[in-house]
Amino acid sequence: MAALILCFSCKPSTDGPHPEEPTDPTDPTSLWVMENDPVEQVKVYAGTKLLETYKYEYDDMNRLTRLVRRDETSASTLMDLTYRYEGALNVVIEGAFGTASKRAIYASVDEDDWNLTYKGNWDGAMDYALSMDEGTPSSVVTGYDFSAPQGWYSSRIVSRTKYDGKNGDISSSVTTTDIKTSTDKKTGADNSSKVTCRYTYSDREDLQNFGAYLIPCNFAVWYAKELPKCRHLITGMTMYRGDVLLPESFSVEYEFNDNGSIKSATRTDLCSGKAVAVRKYVFSYL
Repeated sequence: MAALILCFSCKPSTDGPHPEEPTDPTDPTSLWVMENDPVEQVKVYAGTKLLETYKYEYDDMNRLTRLVRRDETSASTLMDLTYRYEGALNVVIEGAFGTASKRAIYASVDEDDWNLTYKGNWDGAMDYALSMDEGTPSSVVTGYDFSAPQGWYSSRIVSRTKYDGKNGDISSSVTTTDIKTSTDKKTGADNSSKVTCRYTYSDREDLQNFGAYLIPCNFAVWYAKELPKCRHLITGMTMYRGDVLLPESFSVEYEFNDNGSIKSATRTDLCSGKAVAVRKYVFSYL
């Protein structure tokens, strides 16, 4: 899905959007304050083998200030990001994405908290426009333009995802991707595809925003904004192309601490009903 894409290999650029001039970075009206239990670390295992770690740091207002995600199998850093808040609405996310360092994403919400926009500052970065309904995503549009040197080839990719909600949760997402291409020979092509994901939920509340690990998204931005902000914990997903059920799906089982926070979550990925991968997310808290 296009919302997952970050073009790590592109060269950084000084072009791109820039947020408003900073006002008071400790503004108590900040729309980036997180309400859930602050997670310090998440370790991801396959059996007894440690696959990944997520580490988090926060400021006194419970806003995310640092995110470090590591691939422990290769001892490599996937993300090492710092968050700089500028006024109540804007955040600059800076650091290393994969093999690329010294990059930045500029993210901003409007003062009514209905819309969120974000884009990277490197050549080829995708731009995102997300609309929210009572804090839960209702739609997101992603765009990307590419032009080859000398203008012999160009393309425009637009991905639109519509989220349907029920009981404070995202019950389904429908992603339509359109690709338009043209050449200097006056030839071109249009392609379109549609994928639907349907989610099931438990009656337990999601106190850690675990939905961000399960619903395709730009994790660095969505986690800081505490999206997708589903009320309950996701227990499964099935996928369709048009009306055709696809073989890919997953299920999730949970263990809880005494206060209702997630102790661990075990995700089983399935293909035609058979398990192909099992990952266990183990949580620790501040």
